[in-house]
Amino acid sequence: MICPENAITMQDRKFENFAHGMALTTDAFLRKFDRENTLFINILTNITIYCDFWEFSTPSLVPDIGIVAGTDITAVDTASLDLIKAENLLPSGLPAGKELLDSGHLFERIHGKDPYVMVNDLAELYGTSTAYSLTEVK
Repeated sequence: MICPENAITMQDRKFENFAHGMALTTDAFLRKFDRENTLFINILTNITIYCDFWEFSTPSLVPDIGIVAGTDITAVDTASLDLIKAENLLPSGLPAGKELLDSGHLFERIHGKDPYVMVNDLAELYGTSTAYSLTEVK
């Protein structure tokens, strides 16, 4: 039970609804800041099968990629997701017995959920773009 007083309940426990809620929350938060004062940075290292807030860790799913940064949150997130490729999978990063689904992004093949849903929703809500260009800095 989520709330013993039944004041809060969960209905339609669908990933898409959760992802849309995350996009709504992110949009509301970002609107508190002037866009010219924001920078978004994703550090693509030690990427594992589970979120980093879980109380345990597993080996990396893919080799370390680097850092993606930019002023458009949805472009940065799209580029980050695009850089995480199934063909770069490190088999030791999958728990024993975990099978990959046949198609989709690596995260979708592992968890059965499209990781672009929230990014695309946020792009529409916040008025940004998922288009990007990468400049490699060494």
